[in-house]
Amino acid sequence: MSECYLISHMPKGLTCLSELRVLKGFVIGKQRSKGHYCKLADLAVLQHLKKLSIHVDKTEDTEQDLHSLPQFGNLRSLSVAWSSIYNAPIPTTTNVALAKFQEIMSPPISTRTMGSSPHVALDKLGLQNFRGPEMPAWLSPLNLKELKKLYIRGGEISDLRIKDRSWPVNRLRLKSLSQLRMDWKELQLLFPNLTYVEKVDCPQLSSFPCDKNGEWIHPEADTEQA
Repeated sequence: MSECYLISHMPKGLTCLSELRVLKGFVIGKQRSKGHYCKLADLAVLQHLKKLSIHVDKTEDTEQDLHSLPQFGNLRSLSVAWSSIYNAPIPTTTNVALAKFQEIMSPPISTRTMGSSPHVALDKLGLQNFRGPEMPAWLSPLNLKELKKLYIRGGEISDLRIKDRSWPVNRLRLKSLSQLRMDWKELQLLFPNLTYVEKVDCPQLSSFPCDKNGEWIHPEADTEQA
């Protein structure tokens, strides 16, 4: 299931897709006082879910929802993008169709509980258009020891530190980060295992040994893996 980011408040029946492995475009947006709809925490019961992309409405206070991510024990790839989701009104016919879909998909009340999965061990993390200057607080509880790829694009991030620890990633992509300021030595201390770096439209990143395409590859790296 992919690129459904204009369909918010999906029915709770989504959690019945027990074999679901990839979900792209899950929306975290306006809260509704009535109606049963699927929230991010509800998806933690999907034990086979490996890849998840989330669209967060930046006009709403929805960051708390993301604190449920440590419950996703088998998740390996996570992408989170912030944007204005509700700019355009939804046609009445769309609302009616969605309501019918929710009625069909909503399961009866269940006593099913979430399994005792270990904390998520991500391999790939992507952040796009994050609003804050520091890395999001909900990252701290995640198990990032196996993280290999970190992609950050757009937004207001000016500091890549997360608590007082280094990043284990070997592939780093930084794009359109006008507020991010650091030099190459600082980056290497924060990312000691780097084999590949891509830097595009980041004017305050200095002394990076990137080529004309904005790429740096470690001399001893496998070019097919870099």
